[in-house]
Amino acid sequence: MDMLKKLKFHHRLHWLLITTLFLIFTSGLRVEFQEETAVSEATDSSTLALSPSSGSINQGDQLNVSVLLKADSVVVNAITVVLTYSPDLLEVVSLNTDNSSFNLGVEELLSEGKVEVTRGNYEGLSGELKVFEIVFKGKSVGSAGVSFASGSAAPRASDSKDTLDLAASLGGSYEVVSPPPPPPPPPPASPKDSENPSNPSSDEENPVNEEEEDSETPSTPASPEPSSEPAPEEEEEPGLVILPQISLPLIELPKISLPKIDLPFVKPKKGDLDRNGKVNIFDLSELLRRWGWVKNMGEADLNQDSRINIFDLTVLLGNWDK
Repeated sequence: MDMLKKLKFHHRLHWLLITTLFLIFTSGLRVEFQEETAVSEATDSSTLALSPSSGSINQGDQLNVSVLLKADSVVVNAITVVLTYSPDLLEVVSLNTDNSSFNLGVEELLSEGKVEVTRGNYEGLSGELKVFEIVFKGKSVGSAGVSFASGSAAPRASDSKDTLDLAASLGGSYEVVSPPPPPPPPPPASPKDSENPSNPSSDEENPVNEEEEDSETPSTPASPEPSSEPAPEEEEEPGLVILPQISLPLIELPKISLPKIDLPFVKPKKGDLDRNGKVNIFDLSELLRRWGWVKNMGEADLNQDSRINIFDLTVLLGNWDK
């Protein structure tokens, strides 16, 4: 009996030791996985930048600034940039997207002190990407700040989650300075230069023969004699001819009843808004037509966040041509 109790005790002790070692091992793996996940999330992000990020502008002159997305460790297929600036010191002259890495233009909004640009791409992009180029003009003397504001986003191509680290997206600072003074005017010519015989006066260079001017008098043109031919008579237009009204008999066509055909239900693809079995330019057109809607969105709200925005666009682009 004592032997049986000892065996049961050793058996329980054995399982307790195994359970303890298992818990210690799994807890270590959990901590290591959390650390790796935290490092991955820290590096799996993108940032916005300006080039150049600083400089000086003469009052009235222009400065070209490129807006860049740095996505070295992520792949994105859409971008929204919300840029704010000092409207008292700077003025936006133009936006240029000809050399943008994102070839799909979606939205460009310009207001006083704010620029908002949304673009997309059919395939995922990574690296240092040019979004657009903005041309500023110096209005008033002072230090003008340009910064990235809330609303900027760079969704990941794989799951449409935002990768943009807005806090690490540094803007720019530009000094608007007074233009340099104009050069002084040339000194006036001295009297000695005017009396120099080597510089003859204009009268000597271009002599005028007064006798020829008097002899050449303008001749008055002869007035035309009135024509004796009678004016042509205007032809009378024919009168309006009213045709009689003709009433055609009403012909009733026989009603034809078509047989009812039950088609199998096919679940539409995500982003196939026109239900033609493909996600193409027509679905993109419909999505852009409802861009910014918060009511009556229908199936265009692809990510179900109650707004048609950049995240719906990246879902559509993820299923493009499928």
